[in-house]
Amino acid sequence: IQLQSRPAIKEREFVSGESFALFGKNLKLKVVEGGRVGTKLDGDYLLTNVRASEIGEVRKFRIKTYIEKWYIQEAYKRLEEKVIRYSEIIKVSPREMKVRNYKTRWGSCDKKGRLTFNFHLIKAPHSIVDYVVVHELCHMLQPNHSKFFWNEVAKYDPLFKEHKKWLKLNGAELIR
Repeated sequence: IQLQSRPAIKEREFVSGESFALFGKNLKLKVVEGGRVGTKLDGDYLLTNVRASEIGEVRKFRIKTYIEKWYIQEAYKRLEEKVIRYSEIIKVSPREMKVRNYKTRWGSCDKKGRLTFNFHLIKAPHSIVDYVVVHELCHMLQPNHSKFFWNEVAKYDPLFKEHKKWLKLNGAELIR
């Protein structure tokens, strides 16, 4: 699934209080000095520990890196659960699943049944994530975007047109 061109979106500052999404829910960033560096989920907070000595652009870069690493780990875990669930429903057997930081697509499925997803996808609501998973798994049945392909998608996601539209309208906001 291709990503639409992006309008100008305010750059992130990576400071406490900034919002980050997980399955459509807003999490607040909480930057803490000291402790074990990295990011973890703590209730509604994305708790990120940095070294006190890291300031300015270095701090901003470190926070960005820690948050991305956390998102990638979460995406593997959460997307794998969805792929397993929908594979059983659709009756397909993907060979492997990867997560990448794509700038132009949400997911792909190659001829060998290898799935790749954009880690930013898990920022979207569950129904949208499910749509992309179903879309890519249906490519194992129909490796194109024919009428037959969309009929398959509709079997497992009757609201796919709404989900597709949501991604078109809101997708760019997820990748920042």
